[in-house]
Amino acid sequence: MEWRQRLGDSPPRKAIPPLAPRAGHGERGPKLDTRTEETAMNRFTTSMMISALGLGSQLANAAPPQDPPTVIVRFADLDLSHSQGVTVLYQRLKGAAETVCAPQNGRDLGSQARYETCWQSALGAAVDKVDRPTVTAYFLAQIKGRKATIQIAQK
Repeated sequence: MEWRQRLGDSPPRKAIPPLAPRAGHGERGPKLDTRTEETAMNRFTTSMMISALGLGSQLANAAPPQDPPTVIVRFADLDLSHSQGVTVLYQRLKGAAETVCAPQNGRDLGSQARYETCWQSALGAAVDKVDRPTVTAYFLAQIKGRKATIQIAQK
């Protein structure tokens, strides 16, 4: 296709003042292109809707956390003055921590790190709540990776 008129050869356009009345429009002012206004309004409306939806989803996900899940571990049947009773209680506490933190355990590294942090925190809190020196000593020995040797004071 051949261009018949060069760009610099076009005659200058007449400038129309922005509020000058056109023929047949009286005092209403210039007729604006409604398609341009509709397109601009649609874009604005769409942008506002997307922003509102994004903000709404952020607010829904940013709800304050509820009470953490809990598991009741009963140990009245155990004799914590013997290492066997302490070991059984520690195993029960470990199982409870695993149960509480199970929803955070996933296949990706982030989930595994969150699970490990949750598990250690839950187990530490449970040992603190039991508040028995033998259980605390066993817990600290397990955390340090040593075999737990508990010395029970004779009564």
